Amino acid sequence: MEGYINICACGVGTYRVLSTKSDFFKEPVIINLKDGCLEFTKPSLDYRGKLFSFNSSKKDEWYRNSLSSFDMPLGKFYFDEDESNEDIVVVYLDDK
Repeated sequence: MEGYINICACGVGTYRVLSTKSDFFKEPVIINLKDGCLEFTKPSLDYRGKLFSFNSSKKDEWYRNSLSSFDMPLGKFYFDEDESNEDIVVVYLDDK
């Protein structure tokens, strides 16, 4: 799966705006940040944890979400094509 995600600062502190044009983000996802890796996973039918929804505008093709309390660098980060598929998107934050 190819694509990328932009991470921009929003307001004060650790708020980040994530934006992408990937249709993977049409539905809510689970977000995990660990060891410099950001993982977006589609939940299973029986998943009962926190989900993040990306909003889209009818004017453009971008999906956006703002998050707090995540320590993420700013920039444009490409999906890891070897590890990403229709159920998970993996982004390494140390590789722009």
